[in-house]
Amino acid sequence: MKDNKLTAGYCFSNNKDFIKIARGMNLTLLRRSADSRELRDCIENPEVHLSASAVLKDSRSTKAGIARLPDGRQVFIKRYNNKGLRYTLRYMFLNAKAFRTWQAAWFFEMNNIPTPRPIAASASRAAGILISAYLVTESVPDLIPTLDFCRTMFGSRKVQEVFSDSVCSLLSRMHDAGIYHGDAKLSNIYVSSGAKGSYSFGMWDLDGVDIRSKPICENLRASEIARTASSYIEIGNRLGEKSDVEKTVRMFVNSYSSVSSTAPDHGAILRKTGKYLRLK
Repeated sequence: MKDNKLTAGYCFSNNKDFIKIARGMNLTLLRRSADSRELRDCIENPEVHLSASAVLKDSRSTKAGIARLPDGRQVFIKRYNNKGLRYTLRYMFLNAKAFRTWQAAWFFEMNNIPTPRPIAASASRAAGILISAYLVTESVPDLIPTLDFCRTMFGSRKVQEVFSDSVCSLLSRMHDAGIYHGDAKLSNIYVSSGAKGSYSFGMWDLDGVDIRSKPICENLRASEIARTASSYIEIGNRLGEKSDVEKTVRMFVNSYSSVSSTAPDHGAILRKTGKYLRLK
């Protein structure tokens, strides 16, 4: 029998894991284990908490920051902005992006792929038009900023290998589960510090995730690996660490091959990596 937790609608329903609150054209989702008066106030008044947060991003598409709730919990709040007529028309017929990311994160969780755990999401509509959408997730402890980690990594061959092996293990598990991230650059791969100089890795920024009913095809696997390799090379160049493109691709291909039942096409990944780099 199919596990009900893996059905598309499970995380949008009232059940032992989630709470669904629908009021007219407004919909709020809560993770039952994280539910509290403070969390409900946060998702009901997100702009109050976002304005008091440490803002990490404020662009045409999103605003996001880390806020501390009155109960002491730190949370990540993300607002999805309406970017104009095309956006308005598109999301008249689609789930709000906050809900698509909410569902993607649940699939990650069900497949034991680390990602910040979403604890609340909401969207409001008027006459079918999406007015606002928010996502609240747990914050990741002991985070290392991407460039700080890269400075350490490029100074240590061992850390480079740990990164390549760990990230390719994440990608392989995602792909086998039918999950395609779509933008697996280094800034979307978070790093947290552990005991005795160890590192933990996970994926975030799931807004472009594509979930399929079967494992990801070889062409898209190659694209995902190439996106990571090109980002690795591009950041290295910015930090004054000139990376050999072929050797870098070979490192990621070897790491992916060691954990996957598929054999990545080195030539295809090399070509795709070059294409990504030319777009910079």
